[in-house]
Amino acid sequence: MKNKIILTLALTAASVSYAQVGVNTTTPKSTFDITAKNPTGIARNADGLLIPRVDRARAQLMQNVETSTMIYVNNLNGNAIGTTKNIDVVGFYYFDGIYWVKMVVDPSAFKDNDNNIYNTDGTLAANRTVTQNDKKLNFITTSENGFSVTSATAPVLTVSGNTNRVGIGYATPIGTLAVSNSSAQADNVIVAGYNKDTGDARNVVLYNSRTTNANFGGIEFVPGDKGNGLSGASIRGIDRDFSNGYGVYSSIPEILKTSRLE
Repeated sequence: MKNKIILTLALTAASVSYAQVGVNTTTPKSTFDITAKNPTGIARNADGLLIPRVDRARAQLMQNVETSTMIYVNNLNGNAIGTTKNIDVVGFYYFDGIYWVKMVVDPSAFKDNDNNIYNTDGTLAANRTVTQNDKKLNFITTSENGFSVTSATAPVLTVSGNTNRVGIGYATPIGTLAVSNSSAQADNVIVAGYNKDTGDARNVVLYNSRTTNANFGGIEFVPGDKGNGLSGASIRGIDRDFSNGYGVYSSIPEILKTSRLE
């Protein structure tokens, strides 16, 4: 009789070793499948998986702990050193092979706290390059100064979506394209063409968009303090081929003279 019992137990153990185990179910769907005794209804008994509860000191003294072992630390007795250096609050921990790792600190840990340009300001840690290839990169704005590039002291480039204006040197563009030497330095404000004295073309072309000749494209010099004062500026053009004898020159600030150079 004793031998029969031993044989039965051996066969049972062997079958369990190669099978899935179920608690409260006859059809386990995993290696170890626990089904609530009362998955629905109004029963008051507790269902769930109770993880071993230990204090920090006990967790630190454990040896030969298998990776993925889970515990619930219910007391912070002992010191946060060695394998327990991460145990600083009561809660669930798992062993990663070296340390006990905190699983969840509080419900806010489930939130998406990823920092990116959509929710956080930041600073580049190194040079970055965006390769567009055949893809477009669009910025859509309907606000004043919706897109801007600034230096440490002044605006460099500004785009206002509400007025469809672009400003260079303007925080708030005052025209479709407004260019300003905001720093009041003795620098060129607009430079066009190839800046090398080799005869290459250096041109600024103003087209008249009107259907009549009533309004021509032009360049105007307007004083900063009033519209009818002296401009303090001149237009000068020298034809490189002097034999053609054409040029425009004015050395008198308030008068623009057009002449043919003889």
